[in-house]
Amino acid sequence: MGSLDAMIDTVSSKMNGITINNLPAYMNYSVTYSNDMPIKEHHLLAKNTTETYKVRVEYRTDIEETDLPSSVENKSFSFTVTYIQADNTAVTRPTPPILKVVSGSYNSGTGTYSYNDTSAFRSDTYRENIKTITLEEEINIPDNAVASWDVGQAQNGNVMAYVMVNSDDNTKYDLYIQGDGKLYANADSKFLFANLTGVDVINNIEVLNTSNVSNMYGMFYQTGYNSTSFTLDLGDKFDTSNVENMGSMFSSTGYSSPVFTLDLGNKFDTSNVENMGSMFSSTGYSSTVFTLNLGPKFDTSKVTNMQNMFRSTGHDSLVFTLDLGNKFDTSSVEDMQSMFQSTGYSSTVFTLDLGNKFDTSSVENMYGMFYNTGRSSTVFTLDLGSKFDTSNVVNMTSMFSSTGRNSTIFTLKLGSKFDTSNVENMTAMFQYTGYANTTLELDLSTFDFSSVTTYSNIFTGMRSTGKIWVGDATAQSWILTNSGNSYLTSANVLIKGT
Repeated sequence: MGSLDAMIDTVSSKMNGITINNLPAYMNYSVTYSNDMPIKEHHLLAKNTTETYKVRVEYRTDIEETDLPSSVENKSFSFTVTYIQADNTAVTRPTPPILKVVSGSYNSGTGTYSYNDTSAFRSDTYRENIKTITLEEEINIPDNAVASWDVGQAQNGNVMAYVMVNSDDNTKYDLYIQGDGKLYANADSKFLFANLTGVDVINNIEVLNTSNVSNMYGMFYQTGYNSTSFTLDLGDKFDTSNVENMGSMFSSTGYSSPVFTLDLGNKFDTSNVENMGSMFSSTGYSSTVFTLNLGPKFDTSKVTNMQNMFRSTGHDSLVFTLDLGNKFDTSSVEDMQSMFQSTGYSSTVFTLDLGNKFDTSSVENMYGMFYNTGRSSTVFTLDLGSKFDTSNVVNMTSMFSSTGRNSTIFTLKLGSKFDTSNVENMTAMFQYTGYANTTLELDLSTFDFSSVTTYSNIFTGMRSTGKIWVGDATAQSWILTNSGNSYLTSANVLIKGT
């Protein structure tokens, strides 16, 4: 901190005492301002102020074994900035190139946003006709650009977008979004790539700095919806550690793509997210081969809303697998309505692994949670595990309706904590569950029907050749009296252990 305005005269980086021209292939090294902006000569340091620099040394993972050193190497780095008194060549350090907010209206009653931005490339002229998106860290708009716009928060030209005619289809466009030195996503990044339905690919997604984003609601909503070849790999730099809202983030992303892959990468940290409602709803809907990799940091411990989270995800996939992993902690979730409804609907081989932290002890609403899940699977297995605690649930309407409906080999394990003592609504709860299995057996030995007031069609589709196991004579009597299914008699509604 000085009493005079100063400016940077020289900037020097050295490795082992020698000016750095080339780094070893196995590492990255950089020094920037604290906001990741580059340090350049003539940048002004106003009097009575201080500056903070960020030093980053990283070992690269995208290398070949031959790029590694054959023996131990010691590296020492030094960075020097020399200041002199400012003169008329001094320039104010540029403001970070941050994308502006995409407009959308918020409904406080439902906690959702509505997309309504038609500015720049989101106008009707371009929105559905963009084939590729390319992100870049240098502004260079060619003379033959069809149109260009300032899409930065500061509106000073430090974030620009332009479109070019696509080389393969002159009715379509390629979109370029460029930042001056860097490209930062806005803290409010809702609908950033939403409704760009014709997109086949997003290039250089790693250029986009997302470390300060808190809202990603609908960020990729319907992105690539009409594309037949859209995949999305977020890479290893898509930092979501400060995000709180991921509602509808990937809803209907790659909807029409027959082979859809979504890889969230190893920096997709969800430890602060509270809303995942409809996050993957209809993602890869038409994909016959669907792959979803949640990555190692998909932590859901703070999430309260998972309504529709995987609804119709991979709907048309013939072989569907979803492994929620060991960080899918649902202990704070209150609403799981339709969470897995129609997930893997068309899959002939369906696998859903809820992981070891699928704790439902705070959930109150499970309406339609597994409705139509794995409906077309010929071999269906669903094990809810030892933490599927339903003691606070009041609504189980259609919870397992048509689950594994076409399965001839059907297994449903509800677990030891499937407590229904507070459930009031069981309408159509097991309607056509595992219907194709003529010898279907349901173990309902933990069921308490004492609070149930609404229950029409609860066992519709259950055959006389199937069996229901209950825990006591009270539960047996309730089913025989209230099921409305003439095929259920004391011959196939049996007390377990007798």
